[in-house]
Amino acid sequence: MSYASEKNNNVAFGNFYRHVMGPRASTQSRMNLLFQGAFSDLSSRYTAMGNIFFLTCFYSIIFPFGFFYASAVFVVQYWTDKFCLLRNWTMTPRVGTQTTAFSQIFFGITLMIYALMSSYYISSIPYDNACEANNLVNEEYLEAKTATVSIGGIFSQVPISIPDNSKTYYFCDEDMKTFNPLAFLTEPSTQRDREWMNSDQEKITSIYDWVAASLIVICIIMVFNRTIITPILRFFWASYKPVGRANSTTFSEAIEVNGYIPQARIYRRPFPLLLCDISNVSPGLLGWTDPFRGNDHHNVINDIPGLLNKTSDDGSPLFSIVKEWPPIAGKSS
Repeated sequence: MSYASEKNNNVAFGNFYRHVMGPRASTQSRMNLLFQGAFSDLSSRYTAMGNIFFLTCFYSIIFPFGFFYASAVFVVQYWTDKFCLLRNWTMTPRVGTQTTAFSQIFFGITLMIYALMSSYYISSIPYDNACEANNLVNEEYLEAKTATVSIGGIFSQVPISIPDNSKTYYFCDEDMKTFNPLAFLTEPSTQRDREWMNSDQEKITSIYDWVAASLIVICIIMVFNRTIITPILRFFWASYKPVGRANSTTFSEAIEVNGYIPQARIYRRPFPLLLCDISNVSPGLLGWTDPFRGNDHHNVINDIPGLLNKTSDDGSPLFSIVKEWPPIAGKSS
């Protein structure tokens, strides 16, 4: 079974593994693997949501009902991810707000482009590039005429008749994106000398124009605030805000506080691989312990003798240097 299929099975059958197969495992190591949650990635979740949202906006003109489908998908995805986050997925490293902040800008720009392009597309209806003229059809065209058509290789005559009082049409470009100069907003007044919109189309187009203009202003403010205003304000006002209250418990006295130890978590392994020398670190800072084989069994520096003393081409050590300075007796850390 491949890595991807095992990972997917752990997502789908996590509760079955933990509550049915886990207690019946033959070894402790096997039980630990069955109780291990599936790995999750916040960026992949945002990517999936972004794909659905982008495709919905892209095809919304020809399939506006897609917004209801996308809403249903987001609701199901929300509750599914919430269940997996609390019941199925393993703990993930803490991440900052960079992914969320970037996604907000991306979704805002997507909405802006959607509203702007939708305004152009709606304004081009009926896409026939034919504008109605004020004069009637010439009398010479009102006579009954015939046209020769070929259907399956068989030619036949088809009668053509034009009713009386029919109006004439002339070619006009209805695509405002090709106007010169460009019509930035598709207001009915920007039709210039071409009148092809009806009253309902003009109202809908005007609504899209105002929405697009509002979103453009909001997106410009968001980008300007995050890229220029916020970095400048950090030089004058502190952006860090502490959370919680300080107490008398020192770091060395905290029971559930772990140190930052370079390690790599690999799927289907009960313990992560250590990527540094832990001889100068208390075992309690690792956050885990192997009661059967010891923590050194999972350290990659022990795979090759003398690997710890090796250096790279520039003389720097191959592995991170991690040390602990415990508090002196009678003094707090």
